[in-house]
Amino acid sequence: MSWLERLTSGWGLFEARSEPRGDGGRVREVQAVLEVLAPLLAADGGSVQLLAVEGEVVELRLSGACARCHSAESTMSGLVEPRLRASLPWLQGVRWKA
Repeated sequence: MSWLERLTSGWGLFEARSEPRGDGGRVREVQAVLEVLAPLLAADGGSVQLLAVEGEVVELRLSGACARCHSAESTMSGLVEPRLRASLPWLQGVRWKA
């Protein structure tokens, strides 16, 4: 993402957010883990949004600078997914959208 795209897009700070779908208890568990990771992603101008918890699968979306970053896949597989798996024994899978 170029500096001009970041400037004109608001760096992902103004994206519409909707309530995640799924079991309320599991949604809260996932959100608690994501809140711990938020400052790390925000340091690079990005964030991660919980879209849904469908059974034992979590669906996430990267936003802000992380949405189009060349390291997005590494961020998900090396940071976000391992933290979720370590904290949520019921988790079987993570899907994500850039």
